[in-house]
Amino acid sequence: MTHTGSIATLWLSMPPLLIKSAICDPETERVVAMLAARLGAGVYEIRHDHPATLIADALRLRHTFDQRSVVHAFGMPALAIASLGRRGGIVFSPVRDPSNQQIGWLRAVSAYRPLEVLCSSDTVRRRLVTRGMPADRCHIARPGVKFSAISKKRDTDLRRRFGFSDTDTVLLVPLEITHNSGHGLAMWATSILHIVQPHYRLLVWGRGPALETLAHVRNVILKPGMMTIATDIDPAIEIEPLFSAADGILMTPSGNVSPMLIAMAMASGRPIVATITQQLCELIEDRHTALLVKNPTQRGIAQRIMDLFADTQLAQQLQDRAGAEAYDYLTAGKFIDACEKIYAKVDGARHSADSPILANPSDA
Repeated sequence: MTHTGSIATLWLSMPPLLIKSAICDPETERVVAMLAARLGAGVYEIRHDHPATLIADALRLRHTFDQRSVVHAFGMPALAIASLGRRGGIVFSPVRDPSNQQIGWLRAVSAYRPLEVLCSSDTVRRRLVTRGMPADRCHIARPGVKFSAISKKRDTDLRRRFGFSDTDTVLLVPLEITHNSGHGLAMWATSILHIVQPHYRLLVWGRGPALETLAHVRNVILKPGMMTIATDIDPAIEIEPLFSAADGILMTPSGNVSPMLIAMAMASGRPIVATITQQLCELIEDRHTALLVKNPTQRGIAQRIMDLFADTQLAQQLQDRAGAEAYDYLTAGKFIDACEKIYAKVDGARHSADSPILANPSDA
């Protein structure tokens, strides 16, 4: 998929500067790489988030800030550097789910500095607006999927590498392991299935701050081989190839998770079973693009999974519709277009402040 750019790009003085932490969540990693590749954006990585280091980074980058038309900060440490080192407007993307304290700091920054916020879901946007952020400064830019990186074909060699046979039914949880990602619920639901029908197996990526807790439960309680953590076998493996080792997708979060990983699941060509959360329901719909579980109990989820694989026609319809909607609405091009519109807004405001006579390029 080739992105040809938009009119908004033409008015940027130069490509934006993207600031992120060196160690960040998968969605931020991929979004920054996408923007850097498509727009030629510069990338600055924060190695440490100690206050003294952040101030030093801001001072070091002050000259770069002055030269760049747009600065896009990902996460609170990046926003601290941008707000300390830049006089003009800033574009900000929250990383994971921002806390109430972080939203309060956003309000403080927006009170004295032009700040445009790009949210990856409407759920996050509504929360920011509800807690006092100006609605006209909060925008939605759903992360796009790199479809070429996700194979719809079953990879027999990769399955064998993870210890799965051709007759196993492998359920992939593609989410980061966090306190609200629901990996525990997915694990217990699959465990129920595995006792009755041992061919059901669970595959977990292995990225996220709560990995150690999940691994401990797996090692102490579960039957050997019921759940495989991919990073145990290949510490550097990314999420994209794991879809080719799976027969279905299981997502049971209790709160907000990465919309990009949900979009990847939709594009994977695998049927989805998921619990109902406000954020998930922005992208998937019951019996249209997934089977949703209204009451997220272990038995309820297990039954829904059995229902899915008992009806091959329904499973095919769900995965086809999910893939079609991902291609229609969750592409890299649409995401970059949304970013460019906000970049142009910030850049236009900067030029308006610098040259009141030429407030709008169209007036030239």
